[in-house]
Amino acid sequence: MVVLLGGHTVGVAHCRSFQNRLSNFQGTGLPDPSMDSALVSQLNKTCGSGTGG
Repeated sequence: MVVLLGGHTVGVAHCRSFQNRLSNFQGTGLPDPSMDSALVSQLNKTCGSGTGG
């Protein structure tokens, strides 16, 4: 059996990890243009305008 100590759940990200890509990519005040617009919309609903999550 393999035990991973201090591992993180695969597939889980915190909003603060990518908040800048959603609302202020490279200081533009806009989302990252390489992100799918439907994904940006869904993540904005999930994360809100703050950096929680």
